[in-house]
Amino acid sequence: MSVMMALVTLALVSLHSGQADQEGDDTTLREIAQTCQMTHQAIQSLLAATGQNQTPPPTNYALPICLQGQLSDRTQKGEKGDGGEIGRVGKAGPQGLKGAKGDNGDVGIQGRKGEKGDTGPTGAKGNQGICKEPTPGIPHPDFQSSWLNLHSQAGASSFMTVHHNLGELPVRVKVLVRALGGPNDGYMFEGVGATSADDDYAATRYGGVIFSYNETEVRIWAPDVRNNEEIGCIISTGGPLWGGKYDQCTHSAEVKVQAWLPLTFPCPDIVTGWFEFKSEDGMNSFKEVEHNLGERPSLVVVQYKAVDAGPDFEDFVHEGFGAAQCDDDREWADYGGLVYATDSWSVRLWAPSKHDSSYEDANYGGSIINVKDGWGGETFSLQKHVASVKISIWKRHIPEPDFQTDWFMQMGQGSGINPFREIRLPSVIQPDLVQVEVQALDGPNQGFIFYGMGVQQAHPGTNYGGVAFGYSNSTIRLWSPSSSSGAIVNVIDGWGGEVNVQSSKVAMVTVKVWQTYGNYNHGSCTTSTINT
Repeated sequence: MSVMMALVTLALVSLHSGQADQEGDDTTLREIAQTCQMTHQAIQSLLAATGQNQTPPPTNYALPICLQGQLSDRTQKGEKGDGGEIGRVGKAGPQGLKGAKGDNGDVGIQGRKGEKGDTGPTGAKGNQGICKEPTPGIPHPDFQSSWLNLHSQAGASSFMTVHHNLGELPVRVKVLVRALGGPNDGYMFEGVGATSADDDYAATRYGGVIFSYNETEVRIWAPDVRNNEEIGCIISTGGPLWGGKYDQCTHSAEVKVQAWLPLTFPCPDIVTGWFEFKSEDGMNSFKEVEHNLGERPSLVVVQYKAVDAGPDFEDFVHEGFGAAQCDDDREWADYGGLVYATDSWSVRLWAPSKHDSSYEDANYGGSIINVKDGWGGETFSLQKHVASVKISIWKRHIPEPDFQTDWFMQMGQGSGINPFREIRLPSVIQPDLVQVEVQALDGPNQGFIFYGMGVQQAHPGTNYGGVAFGYSNSTIRLWSPSSSSGAIVNVIDGWGGEVNVQSSKVAMVTVKVWQTYGNYNHGSCTTSTINT
């Protein structure tokens, strides 16, 4: 009997447990509970009928859990069973969203050097340089005459024309005058572009040569009496106004012309166009042209030519110089030219302009173009107030001098320092080009460089000055003013409307010497042009 009840019970429970496994909801559990209760009641009735309802169940008889205790509407939750075995890994889920960028990692160790790559293609051709072909120095002149005889006080024969026939205006011209005999025998002196003295004052003398040039020829004037005194000499050195050392006044000499074309002479760094400039124009007779190199030029050349002077003078160029050797205080004085100086930033120009003279004669005064009374038998004589001016400035393309002195102090006027000085050249140096630079130590032109001159022209009682020089193959001679009216730096009283004028007794001086080498044609120049 007990076996039968157990089988009945197990069958019922198995039936409903299978349903619970399949459905797994509260309704199925309730049905199982009801079934258990009905089964329990049926067993109790069976036991009562057999007279066993008072007998405790045998010890091996265990009721199903649903028959133990009072049943509720929902079965109680059993204790958690032991965990089952880990199931198989399921399929991968969809990829999650991209996370935020992390911090950069540390720089790795540099890898080994790779193999050399192939050579790249040739780059484009660069712009043309300043000069197509560098030169080792200043070349020989494109034109150089032989030594030619010229005499002062010889009427029309004191004038000479030398044809260079270059067909182009030279950028640089030198006219050398070589002494024949006397204390300066063999020494050479350089001509200038205008005269500061004439034959109208017997108490002194003047000398040297004046020159101008165009595309085919060079004109040269030596002193010659016109209407007063024979006081001009082609070689004139020393004398009472210039220290007296190696005093000489002779009428015979030799001259040589040298000319360089723009394609031969080193390229200038800066040039101006031709601009108008006038004498006797008050403060407008001074002009300052800025070049802004930021360093002192190696060379400055100022060329100027007459405007509306007629066909005989068309395009004939004169050159400026470095000191005034006359002022406006001498009666009937004919003086003129163009004085210039330079520093690291500009070039200053002074043309003649009347200041405080008491002479009112219309024939008196200064002219920017002045080659007339007492010169070359009055051949091609000219005085003009209006000129066209061009400035050329060199720095990078002028080589360093083959010889240069240290800067030294030069003084005059009874200061205790001899106004004369000699400089010996090394035996290996040939002085093809000589440049004397005079630096102002004070005044409105402090730091500016004025250039020495190859002539000595002055009149007692007038302001005059500068440093005059001549040279042989072995020695350079310097003369400074020695009278009370002379000054080493001098541009005053009748110059530039009295703008930035000065007269200084002391200055610093250096002498530079270049040798010329070979013949070159650099083809073209790339030069800056500045407006004036």
